[in-house]
Formats: sequence, structure tokens, C-alpha cells
Amino acid sequence: MIEDIILKSREKWNKRLKELMEEKHYTQTSFVKELNEKFRNNANEKEFTQATAHGWLNVGTMRGTGKTKIGFPKFENMLLIAELLEVDLGYLIGETDAETFTLENASDYLHLEPTAITNLKRLIEKDRFDPNAYSSVFNKLFCSKYFERFVESLKELDDIYMKYKDFIPNLSKLNENDLNNAYSDHLWQNLSDKYGEAILNRAWKHHDSACVDEATFDLTNDENRCADEIGNMPCLDILIKSQIDWQTLKKKSLTLLKEMDNITNNYGERFLKRIWSSNTENLDLTKEQKKAAYRFYNVRYQFNLCLKNPFLFNIESLAILLKEIQQISDKYSNDVLERAWEYYKVCEAIKEINITIDETCTFLGDFKRKMGYHRFLVQESLVLLLNDIYPISVDLRNIL
Repeated sequence: MIEDIILKSREKWNKRLKELMEEKHYTQTSFVKELNEKFRNNANEKEFTQATAHGWLNVGTMRGTGKTKIGFPKFENMLLIAELLEVDLGYLIGETDAETFTLENASDYLHLEPTAITNLKRLIEKDRFDPNAYSSVFNKLFCSKYFERFVESLKELDDIYMKYKDFIPNLSKLNENDLNNAYSDHLWQNLSDKYGEAILNRAWKHHDSACVDEATFDLTNDENRCADEIGNMPCLDILIKSQIDWQTLKKKSLTLLKEMDNITNNYGERFLKRIWSSNTENLDLTKEQKKAAYRFYNVRYQFNLCLKNPFLFNIESLAILLKEIQQISDKYSNDVLERAWEYYKVCEAIKEINITIDETCTFLGDFKRKMGYHRFLVQESLVLLLNDIYPISVDLRNIL
């Protein structure tokens, strides 16, 4: 544990010291020269050399002899280094990701990245001969009654942009054809994750027909009836997404169903509904009731784990689904269940493939329309903001 902390501090120290020296255009020689000139008080004090700086930049690496590691500079020297680079020592050793603790506090308070605050501070202090030159501009900007409207319009534009960027990372670099292809690939990947490649490939062969070719499955009457019953089961989309094979689900649901029935019979649905959305610590329960609540939560957790899906059912849906699975499983043989289940998944995949094709066709038009509209709102709000800060009698909106 301690070794991990020290290792992380070494890595941060080496990386940040190098970055700050490069940012301020220091070489190893010029860096120690300025340290000597600024902090060496008398001729008897030992000078820092280029070799000293080289060691500072390689903390944790082996020395030339290969027997010992280079350690951190003396604490006093670390303070001098931080002072010269105009950062807090905590930044150099990784205690904070902001260059100063003041900056870290400002970042926490405003919920902005330290870089954003640093850039803002740099702009405000850009004119060193007139400290108020830029601050007055920012005061006008932030105090305008239209500033919030401008930011809100930017936020709406950002929401639209990020919605598409989440599944097309290089959104700004693709042409129209590539964008359509990337969106189609994204939708296809979602279907593949949901149904599996085998089911999806079978469905693709029949996506332009109303149903799966009879010759593909040639279902018996029992298999057809079973497929219909599966199709009428509640919350079936959760089963599809889970990609659990029917036999595993059948065995698990039987166990959980019995457990759920036992708890329900012993304590009643009213009690279960009461604890469904509550933290048991906030309820006045007996020791036995707390034990029952724990068992109930455990059943729910196991069922969601079995389905590999974080979706939480309400109590009625959970109980109904468990019973439906068991009733269908009791009625048909395993072979019939497996064939009906596969048939149903192929049919569902066909429907979603057709929806995916339609979505791909309309994707680019929707994207361009939404982006264009929200960019227009940003421009409109910017004009209102400018007119509020620098009011004149001429309407500037037609100029942009």
C-alpha cells in the first residue's frame, strides 16, 4: 500500500516537473541557474547543477551504479522548486490535480476544470498594465440578464452533439456517407449485443418479409403454440437482452419462484411492497421482518443477476414473470421450448432490423435539422447578449 502511494507520487513528480519546465521553457541548466540566482543566499551554499536537475526529473530510477534508486529532493529544495514554478508542492507530488490548492478550491466551488479557471484567470490578467481592462468585460458578460440564456442554449446544443458523439466519436471528421455508415454500424452492434450474431444473421435473411420462412423452422403445432405463449409473456424484452438460454432460466426461475412464494405467504404482499422502495434501516421492523426483507432483496438481486440486466422489476412484474416462465416450462418439452424460443427471438430480431433500417435512413436528416436549429438558437442568444452589453438603436440580428 505504501509502496503504491510512493510510486504514484514519483510518477506524478517526474511528469509534472518535466511539463512545467517545458511550459516555462527551462532547460535543466537554465532551471538550476535561476534557482541558484533566486534562492542561493551566500557563496558557501552548495550550487545546484545540471546533474542535480537530471536527478530531480528521474526520481525512482536506478542511479548509474545500478545499486540505489534516485530519491526525492530534500523537502527544502522541493519547496524552492514549487516556488520557482509558481505551483503548490501538493500539485507536483500528486496530492491535487490543480496547480494550487486555491485553484482546487475554486474548481470545487465552481465545478469547472482547473484548466478552465486558469485560462479565465489568464485572460482577466492579460493586460498587466491595466488589471481592470479585461475584468470589466467579464463583469459585463456575466452580469447580463441574457448570459444565462446564452449558456442554456449552448447546453442544449451540447446535449444534442454529445448524444450522437457517444456512438460516433469522430463525428466532426466524417462526411455524410461515413456518418450514415457509422450510425448503421452502431445500431447493428446494439442488435448483435441483444440477440447474438447467430440469431441476427438468421433474421437478416428474412428481414424484408413479414415473417420467418416456414421452411426455415418448419414448426410443429406445439412449437407454434409455445412460441405464441412466449410472445405473450410480460417483460420479455428483458429476457431477450439477457441472452439466457431457456433451460438455465427455467431452473433458476423455479428456485426463485419458490423462495418468493414462501416469503409472500409468510409475510404478505403488503409487507413486501412496503420494503420494495425503502431502505430497511429507515423502517421500524422486527428482527424477523428484517430477516425477511433481506431474503426478499436477495431473491430480487439473484433474479437480476441471472438476467444480467440492472433493470429492476416492480414486485408484481417479477412475480408474474417467474410464474409465466414456470407455467410454460411445465407445459412443453425441452426440445419444443428451445425451438420456440429461438423462433421467437428471430422474429423479434427481424422487427428490430427493419426499425434499424428506417432509423438509419432518417438519421442524417434529423441530426442536421437538430444541430442547425440549436446552433441558430445559440446565435440568437449571443446577439441578444451583445445587444444587452453594448446597446445601440440598430438591430444587429440581420448582420450575422
